[in-house]
Amino acid sequence: MTTERIQALEYPVFLGATLEYGNVLQEDNDIEFDEGLLTGSVFLGADTPIGPLYLNVGATQTKGFSALLSLGLTF
Repeated sequence: MTTERIQALEYPVFLGATLEYGNVLQEDNDIEFDEGLLTGSVFLGADTPIGPLYLNVGATQTKGFSALLSLGLTF
């Protein structure tokens, strides 16, 4: 995971990305490297006057997609 702070704006803005490869199996003897799934995400965050704002977008090689917009503190 990587994050980068962007200083040019009035409020701190953060940009990051992830890249993952893996799978979930019921038996450990079912593990085969070529059956894993590749996933990735990009996220943007800002420290705004009304609280932290997060935007996350993720996708998988099997065309799965997710998006999240969040405002406020997370626990």
